[in-house]
Amino acid sequence: SNVRPSVPAAWLAAAAGAPTGMAVLDRDGRVVLANEAMGGVLGRTPASLAGIDLASLMLGNDREPWVTDLRKAVVGRRTLHDRERRFFRPDGLVLWCSLSLAPMELDEDRRPDAPAVVLTAFDITGRKCLEEAFERGQQELRDLIETRTQELQAANLRLSLADRMAAVGTLGAGLGHD
Repeated sequence: SNVRPSVPAAWLAAAAGAPTGMAVLDRDGRVVLANEAMGGVLGRTPASLAGIDLASLMLGNDREPWVTDLRKAVVGRRTLHDRERRFFRPDGLVLWCSLSLAPMELDEDRRPDAPAVVLTAFDITGRKCLEEAFERGQQELRDLIETRTQELQAANLRLSLADRMAAVGTLGAGLGHD
């Protein structure tokens, strides 16, 4: 592609065999170039990712924070790490990714489709599923504790009333005996 020469050769070499999903994005978040691992994460070929607005592959409510992050990286020249976003895959799966963005050094190349940001992506779907299961387990435990606490309070109240009734009975028997 005509953009490829402006992507640094060092990035091309590093990304080619990297096990991490890596892509170069333009200023608007469109994929300029992606490695095989990025294609694997998103369930697409690297070539099919070229030109795609990455936000279009994200779950709706993850898009706005993504655009904000992209602006910080492109305009503010800030490196951002561990941005968790959800993506749709063509096979219908929704997966979680941890994204990091780093601004590229831009020469005089100011075309809108010029490389601007390096993106790395890790599939964290398994971890997010475990976190959700852990949270559900914690909620079940909190609910069980609440139920048991209420049951114990009711049992203590019944015992307290039974003790009072026994004391009244003992007092009545004592008075009746006298």
